[in-house]
Amino acid sequence: MTSLSKITWSCRRGMKELELYLLPFVENNFCLLNEQQIIYLEQLLALDDLVLFACFFEQEKLTNPHQQALVNLIKLYHQ
Repeated sequence: MTSLSKITWSCRRGMKELELYLLPFVENNFCLLNEQQIIYLEQLLALDDLVLFACFFEQEKLTNPHQQALVNLIKLYHQ
């Protein structure tokens, strides 16, 4: 299983907006995620910053429904 420190490091992004969006979610909710969600989170964090920015701030949708569900969960956290 992936460690919190590895995921936290992956949240460090070139776009500060993404980092400020992803880090609080991970720091406060990592322990609540199941193994499968953590795998999807890793996949999500492997995406390009521009793709992630579009998903979080421009209402674009990912083709992978599991990754999109995680995007929705992160957005819900920030509401």
